Amino acid sequence: MFLDEYIPQTVRDDKREDFMKLEQQWRQSVKEYTELFKKLCKYADPVYRTAAGMRDRSVRGLRAELRKCMGEAERASQATAYRAALRIERDEKMAEQERDARLGTKKRNESTNSVATTYSPQPSKWGPGSSSQHQS
Repeated sequence: MFLDEYIPQTVRDDKREDFMKLEQQWRQSVKEYTELFKKLCKYADPVYRTAAGMRDRSVRGLRAELRKCMGEAERASQATAYRAALRIERDEKMAEQERDARLGTKKRNESTNSVATTYSPQPSKWGPGSSSQHQS
């Protein structure tokens, strides 16, 4: 096998550990996570190289919010689980953008309605009569 012949055992062990610890990071997209998963899966133990093992391991590494929403797709093929995770992620982003747009509109309306009449300038500590100036 190519890995056995050309890649040192210590490197394979490190990559296997990276594969086992792999989790989708907060700002990492499903696509980015899946690409990294595919790169590391060749170092996985044989039990994870089966279709079911790959699916289970890839789903387990997804962010908890995505896993909760997957339902039956979690038990489907890896490709189906991947498509479901992409769809859920897209829906979450759309909801977040809509929420931000609503909040942004609300904030703009609040700032437009408030008049800056509450500003009252404070005396400058460096102005005339300031005790911090040297007197000769």
